[in-house]
This record gives sequence, C-alpha cells and structure tokens, in this order.
Amino acid sequence: MLERMRAPQRTGQHGDTAFALQLMLEAGVGHGLGDTIRSAALRWYGDDVDYPWRYEEGPYDFHSPGLSVIGLIQRVMEAEPFDEWHRTFWPGLFEADINLVPFIEPVTCIDDSDGKLAHLHGLNLERARSLSAIAASMPVDSESRGIVWGIASQHASAGLAGVHSGDYAGEHWLATFATRLLLGADAAD
Repeated sequence: MLERMRAPQRTGQHGDTAFALQLMLEAGVGHGLGDTIRSAALRWYGDDVDYPWRYEEGPYDFHSPGLSVIGLIQRVMEAEPFDEWHRTFWPGLFEADINLVPFIEPVTCIDDSDGKLAHLHGLNLERARSLSAIAASMPVDSESRGIVWGIASQHASAGLAGVHSGDYAGEHWLATFATRLLLGADAAD
C-alpha cells in the first residue's frame, strides 16, 4: 500500500501518515515493512523545506504534524544527514533568535468531556515528547537545547495534568501518550 500512495496525509489527527509510520517503527515492525516505511518516508518528506509552522495547530489536533515528520525522519536517517535535513525543515530553530512559534505556550483544553477538545491534552503530551527528542539531538552546549527542553517541560506539565481529568473522553487514551512521553523518545529502540 505505501508504495502505491502518491502523497502523505498531513493532519494532526488519526490519518496522519508520519505519525502512523513513526508508531510502526517504534513498535519494531519486521524488516521488510521497515524498509518500505523508510523508503516512503524519504520519498514523501525527504525534500521538505521550511515547514509552515503557522498552519499548526488544528482545533482538534492530538499531535503536531510537523513534529511527527521530524520524529519519523529522525528514525530513518543517519545523524549527519538528519541534522542537515532538520536545519532546512525548521530553519527558525537554528537561528540566533530561535523561533519556536507555535510551541511557546501549551494549549488549553476548555472542556475535558468533549472528545475532540480532549485531544488538546494529547497535543501537549506529544509536543513534549517530540520537543524532548529534538533537544536530546542538539549539541549539549547549544543555548537552543536548553530553550527547547524548557518548552518541552511546560508542555509535559500541561499534558500530564489532563491525563487524570476524571472524564472518559480523554482518560481512555491519554495514558498511552503519557507513557510514551515518560518512557522517552527512544524507548522502543
């Protein structure tokens, strides 16, 4: 199927291709499927440049489409080519006046009982996990690394607070996102 798809789905919800492929790689899919995923990921996202962060976030996103692409490509490329790709995909992250819009503030869920709005707790958790993985890949002496860690920490706190909202709309699935965050970006490796 992946070989026949012309383009990926880019959305912050269930149908997002990068998010799904990243989860499959984390789960340790078999060698043949892993190779197919790597090939598709590079075909669809390998030439992406200057990702339009201003389009994030959607009203019901539970993950960042752009951060999911970064997480996927980080898994299918070696470190050096990934660093080069990452600098062209998100140049604002590497500029002197680091640009972390739209991630500066965690999102707020205004109704935990609304199944779609509860997605926003997941968005905070996934942003925290993804940003932590990005920070971990940055040079230890980089000033940007500390800034990204700080923003990831804020999102983690906001997301974890929503895991125990008392409402089924979020509680039935948010624990899986919290577990991925708490285990770390490379827990399945």
